[in-house]
Amino acid sequence: MESEKADVRAFVEALEFVRKAVHAADPTLAPLGEIHVAVLRGRMPRKGVIGEFDYSVHGFGCRFEDADNRDIDVDFLQDGQAVFDSWRVGGFIASLPGRADPKRGDFDAACEELVAEGVLLSPRPGWFAVPEHSRRPLAEPADSC
Repeated sequence: MESEKADVRAFVEALEFVRKAVHAADPTLAPLGEIHVAVLRGRMPRKGVIGEFDYSVHGFGCRFEDADNRDIDVDFLQDGQAVFDSWRVGGFIASLPGRADPKRGDFDAACEELVAEGVLLSPRPGWFAVPEHSRRPLAEPADSC
């Protein structure tokens, strides 16, 4: 379970890097879901480059890819909050060099543990988010002894 939690933390760190890079490139894109709004209003193309990332807006979300081909895919809630599920964590992990396609069901339990630790939120069953008010580093568990 610890390796799955470390993988979820790696996804969240990558998502936070995306959030910061997008906001630095265009401060009006905060929260991150504003990229979806900008596309729907014709202010941005559906696919393009922002900051250091290629992006592709889809359905209710957006897929970001960095120069190393790491895949960070999220959906957005109505308030613009970025949310993810175990499938998206698995896609990110599979996009890392030298990593095999993981068993994605294992990430659900890891995400639920991180919710219990206060590191993640679960705004709806099976979906997870980083609390907007606490952008604390996720390199270590919240309550390490």
